[in-house]
Amino acid sequence: MQDYNFRFYLTDSEGTDIGNDLNFTYRYDPILGSNDYRELGVSITSTVIFNDMEVYALEDMDMVIYNLQGQLINSQMLSTGNHTINMSYLSPQMYIVKFKTTEGISKTLKILKK
Repeated sequence: MQDYNFRFYLTDSEGTDIGNDLNFTYRYDPILGSNDYRELGVSITSTVIFNDMEVYALEDMDMVIYNLQGQLINSQMLSTGNHTINMSYLSPQMYIVKFKTTEGISKTLKILKK
């Protein structure tokens, strides 16, 4: 993690500070917001889905599916192993699938339901 401090100020023609300073700190954390600092043990056979989505999980995790408007479509717990997720009831469009372990590690994928 690295902090960067910034100071904005005005000076007169002699270089003397005038007015009020504006100070702020930017904290850079290369891990913050990155879902891939530890590889998540999940895979799907294809991102193009017709009726079923085939998922293989190396550990227990939650799976949630959202439409592109952010509405929750499906949520379920996956145990270790192979899973066949029925998606025949979904209309043909793009969806967001998010997998999340009990440790909080997550992976987000886009899928296309045909």
